Amino acid sequence: MLEVRGDGAALRRVLDAVPTTDAAPSAAQREAAWAALSARMYDPSRVPFSDEVPAPLALVRDESPLSVSVKTPSAPSPWWQRAAVAATLVLAVGLGSTWANGSVVYEQAAGSQPRQHALADGSTTWLAPGSRLTVSRRFGWPSWLAPRTRAVALDGEAYFEVQRDGRRFVVTTADSLQVQVLGTRFSVRGAHNGASGRVEVSEGRVAVLAGRARVELAAGEGVSVHDARLRTFTVNTGQVAAWRTGGLAAIDEPLGGVLAELARRFGVAIDVEPSVDVSPTVSLFYADAPAIDVILADLCTAQGLRFEKTSRGFRVVAP
Repeated sequence: MLEVRGDGAALRRVLDAVPTTDAAPSAAQREAAWAALSARMYDPSRVPFSDEVPAPLALVRDESPLSVSVKTPSAPSPWWQRAAVAATLVLAVGLGSTWANGSVVYEQAAGSQPRQHALADGSTTWLAPGSRLTVSRRFGWPSWLAPRTRAVALDGEAYFEVQRDGRRFVVTTADSLQVQVLGTRFSVRGAHNGASGRVEVSEGRVAVLAGRARVELAAGEGVSVHDARLRTFTVNTGQVAAWRTGGLAAIDEPLGGVLAELARRFGVAIDVEPSVDVSPTVSLFYADAPAIDVILADLCTAQGLRFEKTSRGFRVVAP
């Protein structure tokens, strides 16, 4: 196999080894070459064939004048021409490598419906509204080409159903939360706009890393991440990623984080008056989420607040 280097040294050696001639072969030379080739092809000691079994390859001689002209340079091509060819090959190899190591991006706009995507390794993912998932093109290549780790980058929230194939499946969020699994089902949410990072497991086991902190979760367990600190909790496996089927769930989450999730889920702006305390934790579950104003009414009633409509969405204010 020819190895192409950046300076074209290997290509230059091959080109220098190609013989050149100053004149085209004569008619007698062509006749002698044809006779030698025919004898070689029909040598019974070399090719097993008979009159009943035709030869695997038949030579057809065209007696018409040759219509193909062969240019025989009087001297080898200048080194700079061969270097240009080498540079072209190197560029082509580089572009191919760039494509192979590129990424495929899946994205759901805020306010849209969740959508399921099939990944190249057989795994699937559900993307929540306002979320983005980046996957390497080499993600599902054959084992002899694929990387040892299946890595994806998540901005937002997603639910994964990971197909086991012997390689680790690693999810990394924008806030450096990392989840590692072999084969399982779980949801991941990166921290954003006051909402903490969150991982919940519905099947199998996962390892969650944030800074130097690490915790392993089994089915029915979850963890929230705030300032690289991990806090575990129990979760109903039937409520993990309830947003996939139109539901809405939150367990002991700060009010500010829930409001941020509602804004992303419904694609509206929710402003909060500075005097409102958004640190108290709240829990809620809707099997089928109602309109956003109904959810805001429930939250504000429970927290002793009120809300009003604005041109951009809603504003939560103190009573």
